[in-house]
Formats: sequence, C-alpha cells, structure tokens
Amino acid sequence: MKNLISLFTLAFLLNVGVNAQDRLGFRAEMVQRMKVEKISFIAEQINLTPKEAQDFWPMYNEFEQKRHQIEKSKRNNDEKLSDNQKVLSEDELRKMCDDYTASFDNEARLVKEYNDKFLSILPAQKVIRLYLAEKNFRTHMLQEFRRRNSKTSIPENEIQYFY
Repeated sequence: MKNLISLFTLAFLLNVGVNAQDRLGFRAEMVQRMKVEKISFIAEQINLTPKEAQDFWPMYNEFEQKRHQIEKSKRNNDEKLSDNQKVLSEDELRKMCDDYTASFDNEARLVKEYNDKFLSILPAQKVIRLYLAEKNFRTHMLQEFRRRNSKTSIPENEIQYFY
C-alpha cells in the first residue's frame, strides 16, 4: 500500500515539477509542495486500499480542481465587492450580492455531489476520515504559515486553495 502511495506521489511530483518550472517559479514550487504534502497527509489519514486509491485520486483531483475554481470566483467577488461598492447602482450592487451568495450555493452543490461520488467508491468511515484529514491539514498549514511568517511564504489568501 505504501509503495502504491509512494508511486502515485512520485508520478505526481514529476508531472507537477515539470509544469511548475515553466510558470511562476518559486511561488509555484511552494504551491506544488503544499499540494504534495496535502496528498500525502490525506493518504496517510484515510489508508486507502490499492483499488480504492486507483478510483479515489482521479475523482479527488477533479473535485479539488472544481473547488479551486469556485474559490477563485469567490475571491473575484470579494474584490468586486470591496472595490466597487461606492460607484455602482443599487441594481448592480444587488446583482453582486446575488453572485456572492451563489458562490456558496455552488460550493455546497459541489461538496454534496462529490460526497455521493466518494461514498460510491469508499466506505463512509473513510469519507469521514477524508473530511477530517482536510480540516486537520488546513489547521496544520495555517499553523505553519503563522510559525514561519516570512516574506517567502504564500500569502494567507492563497492558502484558501487548499481547503
């Protein structure tokens, strides 16, 4: 089992490493290291069988990608709300309010959809372990961020990606 996880992690690292070099340099490397650490953390916590891992990781990666897009949309909405509230009409502000709350609805639908998908391939106990592992990982990363508190760290608003 550990060999399979190590193999998945190595393949992921190689793929991500090549792509990260082309993009944002050091910052991208930090993000990729955090992703790998998250995968390792989750894998250790939920203890998947090889068959479960084969089905779970592609689904989880898809879920993470979709969740990231929703988080990006939320951040864009946050920026619009703080930047434009004094220059927009009441109707435009109402639309922004609707867009803002819709992002939470989208996130809830996504979590519900993938909860059902996860339960179709994993026992409920492992799905619960997944949720706890994600929560514990967020706590761990925030503690690390605060501990390091250096200029080379990823800005705190970027850590949302790993929720």
